[in-house]
Amino acid sequence: MASISDFAVWPSLVGASTLYWLILIIYRVFFHPLATYPGPLMAKMTDWYMVYMSLTAQNTYKRYELHMKYGKVVRVGANELSYSDEASIKDIFAQSTEPCLKAPAFYKGFSLTGRQSVFSTTDRNEHGRMRRLLSHGFSQQGVLDFQPEISQIIEQYIANIATARQPVELHDETHHLFLDITSRLSFAKSFDTLSGRPHQGAQDIETYFTVCPLFGLLPIARYFPFGPFKAARQAQPRIRRSVQGYIDEFRARLGKGTTEQGLLRHMLTACDTDTNTTLTDAELVENSVLFIIAGSGTSATTVLYLLYEVSKRPEVLERLTREIRDAFPDPYVMPAFDTATKLPYLNCVLQETLRLRGPIMSCSVRLSPGKSIGGSFVPYGTTVSNVPYATARDPEAFPDPEAFVPERWETATPWMRSMNRPFSTGNRNCIGMHLARVQVLLTICALYQRFDLALDPRVTEDMMVQRDFGLMTVSGKKLWMTATPRVNSNEAQCHGLDKGRGD
Repeated sequence: MASISDFAVWPSLVGASTLYWLILIIYRVFFHPLATYPGPLMAKMTDWYMVYMSLTAQNTYKRYELHMKYGKVVRVGANELSYSDEASIKDIFAQSTEPCLKAPAFYKGFSLTGRQSVFSTTDRNEHGRMRRLLSHGFSQQGVLDFQPEISQIIEQYIANIATARQPVELHDETHHLFLDITSRLSFAKSFDTLSGRPHQGAQDIETYFTVCPLFGLLPIARYFPFGPFKAARQAQPRIRRSVQGYIDEFRARLGKGTTEQGLLRHMLTACDTDTNTTLTDAELVENSVLFIIAGSGTSATTVLYLLYEVSKRPEVLERLTREIRDAFPDPYVMPAFDTATKLPYLNCVLQETLRLRGPIMSCSVRLSPGKSIGGSFVPYGTTVSNVPYATARDPEAFPDPEAFVPERWETATPWMRSMNRPFSTGNRNCIGMHLARVQVLLTICALYQRFDLALDPRVTEDMMVQRDFGLMTVSGKKLWMTATPRVNSNEAQCHGLDKGRGD
């Protein structure tokens, strides 16, 4: 039986704990090395301030709001600084003898197998090794080797739209398009979601990677026994098994002399001459799934917002449509990338879409090695970041920053290009940016070449607000448009263009 003296200990423990936290808060607010930086009081007191913003999908928006209030550098955590100026971009992300490396605790949350991908590895040498192993498959020429496969899948997407009941819902259809492309390249086997059949592997990947960024911020969330956290934990082993199955199956086909091309072939056959190593099976799993996430949802989001923004502006729609149809006058011939990439107005429209509605606008956190960042010394171990969402809205670099003005890119300055970072910057920039450009430009050209597109009145701005889950997505998950074919279905069938399924 507990004695009276046992109960008397509790007030002392509570008092000691209260005193500890009081002293810690006083230190963080008034005596911490970052005490002089501006920022909200709660952020100075506890890291839970920004953890809450992430849990409620407000992280990127809150950082932008704080920069608007406090200036180019803001203290957003007990030991974290957020920047929105050009100088800090170079200090944090450029190659250097004193690099700001990725924070290991955060990026561990993305792992499926315990190993890391080219995105999540925080070791400088390991990242260099993976980058060398993957570089050929993701070079522009390497990606163009896959252009026939990409074009074939886009043709099915176009056929589906042509035969669908109007107005057609493009959000899901466009996500299916890029899931089929990236799965074909990453796994040598398409998910075939454009056929209208659900795919368990695609659903599992979405389930896991919608939640896993929170695992880095709050590791215990991996073990929450409810809701999306439980679903993500259950999906994880299924993803590992299915992706390993794709790898084993293609490895067997390689042994029989298959000539199939794709990213998986490059990954399986690549050897790094510097270290005389290849990718392990765990690394193949991590990187293959990464390319699905990084290459499908981001490309779909970009296409959807481009269609939305263009459709609201008749003068932009008319100019873009005319340029594309002049470049690709025969609606029976699929557009080619080497022409699409040279279309000046198309590229201005794409750049402005990525500036205002880019899918990769959240911050990438790094650790200061103890050096000057943005003109001031930042102590070793301080978490630092620069917010692309904020720099892309700098009113000095981009007058009237919230306006969609493609023409601003016709006279783009080096400053504008530095402040707009849709694929990040430095040696850790997006390895898949060439793949993204190829599949996005081909899709946009094919759509405006084949259809007269008009936004359906039921689509509202509230539906198109971006939701921040690490990647920015369409919150309403719907985009209805009327797509009127420039050729009728009988002509399309005769020319082999109508190979999709009807709705």
